[in-house]
Formats: sequence, structure tokens, C-alpha cells
Amino acid sequence: MLAAKRALKVERSDDETKKLFKIALLRLGIAKGYTAKELEALFYFVDWVVAFSDSKARNNFVGAVRTIAAKEEIHMPYVTSIEEVTREEIASTMLEAGEPDVKILAYAKISREELTQLKERLRQDAR
Repeated sequence: MLAAKRALKVERSDDETKKLFKIALLRLGIAKGYTAKELEALFYFVDWVVAFSDSKARNNFVGAVRTIAAKEEIHMPYVTSIEEVTREEIASTMLEAGEPDVKILAYAKISREELTQLKERLRQDAR
């Protein structure tokens, strides 16, 4: 909890520092022998306390966690940031396939606002 409090002292927009903190915390948990369930509980808390302000930073973090988990052969069934990215990936795929918004909202389990933001981000990325 002290490490999370220290991480909060960084500027709210300093996503790189937040990413490094979360990755260091993951590695520390692995080194200390935390189980997948313990790491999951830790990340529920950390994601609540130290949230990314930018979706690209969150996506970079998720990629780093997936790499570490695969390397360490750890099955992490749920980490909040990872689930969010997965939902976005599902929604993006469904958008590309031309699925209706109602179906995307139901299957990707995202809000209408998140879908609107995703559409805008995809439009900007396409430019």
C-alpha cells in the first residue's frame, strides 16, 4: 500500500512512471512467490489506486504484463487493465466486421460512451 501511495505522488498524467511502477510490482510479486490469485487481488487494488490517464499507456502496460506472464508461465485470469483492453479489442473487431452497436455493447461489455470514444480513436488512427 505504501508503494501505491508513493506512485500516486507522480503527476496524474505520468503514465510511463505508473507503468514502470505496476510492472515492478508484478515482478516483485512473482519474485516473492505470489500465486496468480494473489497477483490478481493485488492488481484489483493497484488498478483502482493507480489508473492510467491514456488508453495507449494502458495498452502498452497490458502488453508488458502479457509478455511477463508468458515468460514466467503464470496464468493471470483477470487483471482489470487487461480486461479493459480485451473488451476494446473485441469491440474493435466487431466494429471492423460491421456489427451493430447494440450487439457490440452486449458482447464487449462496454458502455455507449466507451464505444463512442473507441470509434473516435479508430477514426483518428485511420487518418
